[in-house]
Amino acid sequence: MPRPLDDSLVGTTLGEWKLSRRLGQGAMGVVFEARGQDGTRAAVKVVHPELAQDADFLDRFRREAHTLQRVQHENIVRLLDAGESQGFHYLALEFVEGESIAERLEKDKRGLRADHARTLAIDLLSGLHAVHEQGIVHRDVKPGNILLTRDGVAKLADFGLARRDENVESIQVTQPGMLLGTPHYMAPEQCEGKKVTPRSDLYSAGATLFHALSGAPPFAGKRPMEILVAHMREKPPDLAKKAPDAPPDLVKLVMRLLEKKHDLRPASARDALRWIGVEEAARPARDAARTLVAPVDEELRNAAAEPAAPAPPRQAPPPRSKPSGSYATAEPPSPRRVSER
Repeated sequence: MPRPLDDSLVGTTLGEWKLSRRLGQGAMGVVFEARGQDGTRAAVKVVHPELAQDADFLDRFRREAHTLQRVQHENIVRLLDAGESQGFHYLALEFVEGESIAERLEKDKRGLRADHARTLAIDLLSGLHAVHEQGIVHRDVKPGNILLTRDGVAKLADFGLARRDENVESIQVTQPGMLLGTPHYMAPEQCEGKKVTPRSDLYSAGATLFHALSGAPPFAGKRPMEILVAHMREKPPDLAKKAPDAPPDLVKLVMRLLEKKHDLRPASARDALRWIGVEEAARPARDAARTLVAPVDEELRNAAAEPAAPAPPRQAPPPRSKPSGSYATAEPPSPRRVSER
């Protein structure tokens, strides 16, 4: 009989990760804070045993882990390791201690300051560009899945619903026939159960940015179905009236992201960035991507700040040896350098 997936796992070592405390749980499993053999802090997501009994799920889970490990970008919470140990399958993720955009919006009921929202838009779209380049559709972009570091950098998190943008199946963490996503931020085609694409993520990004600028999602309702129908049929409110201080170019972009027909939205996250004057898809991953950050207590970075000088090339760190049971065949490749914004 498998061990229960609860606080009794605290003190257990899975692969190289010693679990120290339980952080929370979700549809896929339970998340623990942990430390690696080299002292690295991580958030380790342990898969529910019921899901792990499904051979097809495990095949998709391993394939997705390999894909996500290749995504190295400052605006993405990194996958550090994935494997099986003591009968449990797990993901070890970069540990980011801070607050989510959802928590920030709980404090700022009227929405973020315009310059803060602009910075969020650049970070979110830059992260989505990196994900989409690897053929991944996130499918659950929302304020609760965007974390803020001490420096105000936004990082897209929780790829539990992610899938490859191709005919090959990928991770499914709900029962067949259930809609995947969060009603307030779902694209119309997602609400209808149709195929999702990177442009579906862009719609969700638009709904998230609408909330960030105005203080509320574009559509509301007493029941989830009312919200889904609104996404499919109703015209979103005029953001220029809801957020009169918002930059006109950002307002125009958000309204275009919220187009019902996916082919009327920007063609890609990089294209969306150009709408607000950003020609490159932001920064590559930091070499120190594993650095623990303190709780957020500072303002978001000013999007109008002067760009920093390009960092000199640095040698990639030597690959760490992988513990027995890890799916990860090698350390992720060094990030490509792109122009700083």
